[in-house]
Amino acid sequence: MIALAAALALAPGFGEFVLRDLTGRETTIRAADAKVTAVIFISTVCPVSQEYERRYAVLFETFAPLGARFAFVYSNRNEPLPEIRRHAAGLTLPVYQDEGQRAADRFEAAVTPSAVLVNARGEVVYRGRIDDAANPARVKDRSLENAIRAVLAGKRVTVPETKAFG
Repeated sequence: MIALAAALALAPGFGEFVLRDLTGRETTIRAADAKVTAVIFISTVCPVSQEYERRYAVLFETFAPLGARFAFVYSNRNEPLPEIRRHAAGLTLPVYQDEGQRAADRFEAAVTPSAVLVNARGEVVYRGRIDDAANPARVKDRSLENAIRAVLAGKRVTVPETKAFG
């Protein structure tokens, strides 16, 4: 796991990627435009992803003003754009569609919710879960939050990979 974590931290090539906004227009996300970019894969149908919706909002509200960029990404093939629009209408987050699962494949996102952090140099510095419990009352480790704080402070992410569940 340490070797994989080191490889993730050094992996270049995530400097930019293309998603679709809710109008269907292509949007390029550039890592260099922010201190850190959090790409969080979400779903209209996954009950675990839906359980996290308030936590997504808290992360966004807390860290976007500090220089973090967020992309909340729907990438399931069985979620058409009209369904995504209906679901996203209840969210106050920057949401996108990953048509063809290009970003999910590139970032190796296999479940929702899962997160990937990319620093301004386009290096993946964290990959995994949002936190360690679907039930907010049982959360002991806020993995994604800790990683975002580290990058914003100019520090190394001490736990660069966790296992996402969903």
